[in-house]
Amino acid sequence: MKKTIKGKMKKAFTDPAKLRKGDKGNPDVCLVYTYHRKFNPDGTQEIREGCTSGALGCFDCKMKVSRSISEFFKTR
Repeated sequence: MKKTIKGKMKKAFTDPAKLRKGDKGNPDVCLVYTYHRKFNPDGTQEIREGCTSGALGCFDCKMKVSRSISEFFKTR
């Protein structure tokens, strides 16, 4: 399941204005950030700050949430 989640997250929609790490993003229009709010609520402030500052790239953001989603379903 972990591999499937990771594969799906790689294809997930992100802020279309944030093309690469360093670009400032808007997490409010990002599907991946919505997943963070559900599966990684304790980390959303860090994710928001990294996204809006450009310090966090979309790929790294996706991989962080894929781990959280995998952990969530592992315990179910």
